[in-house]
Amino acid sequence: EWGNKSVEAWQWMWRNITGPLGKELEALETGLYDIVITNWDTVKEITDVESLGQRFWTQLNNEAPEQTHIFRRPLKGWGTILHHIISMLMVSIKDPETFFEQLFELTVRHIRYGVRAEY
Repeated sequence: EWGNKSVEAWQWMWRNITGPLGKELEALETGLYDIVITNWDTVKEITDVESLGQRFWTQLNNEAPEQTHIFRRPLKGWGTILHHIISMLMVSIKDPETFFEQLFELTVRHIRYGVRAEY
C-alpha cells in the first residue's frame, strides 16, 4: 500500500542520495577517488570502530528511530560493518562487476535474515 510512510521513505532516500551522488560524480571527475583508494587502509587502521558504530547508531536513531530495533548488534560490530561497506564501495570504484556480485550476495543474505523490503 502506497501511503504517507512510503512517500516519506522515498523522500528521505532521495534526500540522502542526491547530495552524496553529486559529490561522488565530482570526486570521479577530479581524481579524488584515487587518493581515497590509496589511503583507505590507513584510514581503517586509525578509525575507532566503536566510535564509528556510535555515530551510525545516533544517525539512525535521529533519522528513523522506529527502525533501530533491527540493528541490535554492539556498536563495535556496526563500526566493523561500516568499514566493510566502505571497502565494498572501494571495490566498486576499481571493479564494478565484483561490487555488484558482492551486493547481490549481501541482498540475498538480508532476505534470508528476514529483512522486509520496506527496510
